[in-house]
Amino acid sequence: MNLHIAKLLTLFSLLLYSCTGHDSQRAILDKADRLMDDNPKAALSLLDSIDSPSLTDDRDRAVYALMYSRALDKNYIDVTDDSLINISIDYYADRNDDLYKEMSYYYLACIKCNSRDYAASMKAASEALRIALAITDDRETARAYELMADLYNATYSASRALRYRLLAREYYRKAGLPRETTYAELDLAIAYYNDRQHQRSIALLDSLLELPSGDSLFRAHCLSALVRPLLYTDDYQRAAETATELAKYRQVYTLTGQDYANIAEIHMHNGNLEKAQACIERGSTASAEAIQVDMARYKMHLMEGRHDSMIADYRRMVSRQDRILSEALRHTVTGAELEYADIQTEAATDNTKRARRTGIIIACGLLALTIGVATVARLQLSMKNAEIRKHVNDIREISRQLNDTRTETSRLHDRVDTLFRERFRTLNRLCDQYYEALNAPSPQLQKSVYNNIVKMLTELRCPSELSKLKDIVNEHMNGIIARLESQLPELDADDVAFLTYLYAGFSAKAVCLFTGMSKGNFYVRRRRLRSQIERSRAADSDMFLCRL
Repeated sequence: MNLHIAKLLTLFSLLLYSCTGHDSQRAILDKADRLMDDNPKAALSLLDSIDSPSLTDDRDRAVYALMYSRALDKNYIDVTDDSLINISIDYYADRNDDLYKEMSYYYLACIKCNSRDYAASMKAASEALRIALAITDDRETARAYELMADLYNATYSASRALRYRLLAREYYRKAGLPRETTYAELDLAIAYYNDRQHQRSIALLDSLLELPSGDSLFRAHCLSALVRPLLYTDDYQRAAETATELAKYRQVYTLTGQDYANIAEIHMHNGNLEKAQACIERGSTASAEAIQVDMARYKMHLMEGRHDSMIADYRRMVSRQDRILSEALRHTVTGAELEYADIQTEAATDNTKRARRTGIIIACGLLALTIGVATVARLQLSMKNAEIRKHVNDIREISRQLNDTRTETSRLHDRVDTLFRERFRTLNRLCDQYYEALNAPSPQLQKSVYNNIVKMLTELRCPSELSKLKDIVNEHMNGIIARLESQLPELDADDVAFLTYLYAGFSAKAVCLFTGMSKGNFYVRRRRLRSQIERSRAADSDMFLCRL
């Protein structure tokens, strides 16, 4: 008798412990659910404290799978394995908890998107949207539209992405969620830019920047998004002001390759190639695959006249564009599948007519799929042909520029050859005089040679010869004398002549002979001019000092 009582007590204790453990785990799941929106890190920490293999109840396992998938997404931890969320999908498939069923399909769509399985992602997102519309949950409807916009953007369908950005903003407004609405408007502004509606993008971003917001990161994203449409509309001054303001938020915002490419383009427009080069190098470090950085590098080399580098840049961009086009072609069928899923989603909003219209929808969907694939394939082929024509035109332009460069080089060779002969003619005359003095040494002949040398030096420093020398220095040093006279008008003619001889490469002794000054005065004047240039605000002061 006592043995039976002991067994019953033991069994009762185990049942009591089991119930207590289940209650504790459910309490943690409920608390994690309450914390999820405001403190997702704390929610994830709570869920990690649960020993998931010990969950034996099917409902608890399904709730845990959903909550954990949700916490990972809230903490920006992208996963590609759908085995966990499928536990929730399977549990709620034949149950009436529509909200949890909708959320299960939504996070399944997120996971499929992370793994770049866009067709499967759109299918799950469409199911989530259908359920959200059926239960009139505006917040979940907005999130589904937002995810579908991301999917269309990933498959290069800017117009459809724009459509779903508009719907997402509308339903966030209906749900009474101002913060989510504001971020949806930022996404909408970027969608306008992607759809080449630059003025609408600028207007919407301006309105967002006028909002009283303490969210520095949000403001930084708005400023980053604003620079590109400003550049497309040739508003370089405002683009520069916007980029300067963006730089103030570096503590909370990390510049992307696109940002550095934008800033480099602004510097190039202002003629500051050194800063542009620095931005391009930083952009390459920030994003090795940013084609915008390659384009900025190409433009800079074009401005510098570095044609060999331009050709290398051009080949790099063509290779990268080919990869992008290949990716777009790979997603052509996926895009058609997304459109087909989209048609199914819109049709499913009216459940009362769904049964009668299923056959028509499927037939129309298959027809649309066939037509869509053919149309998109033709469009992609047309785009590829247009791109090839553009590349051919670019190559022709580069060839023309190379021919112009060869012509200019030939012209410079002729000029150098002429100068070479002229300078050696002078040297030849001096040698003839010296030879005569050696063969017939006499004070009168030596004096004659000296006088002839003085005469030749006088000819070399006369205004006409000095003018020719200025032209040569300007031509070979990017107009340095012309810039000097323009930016430092306070310099007198002797100072300009002195600098011309130095820039031409004459030695200190030669300059002293040309100008008639002593060697001590030479160094005094050079120090004075260096100091004067350093104190000036000349735009090309670095060039003047470097050559000095």
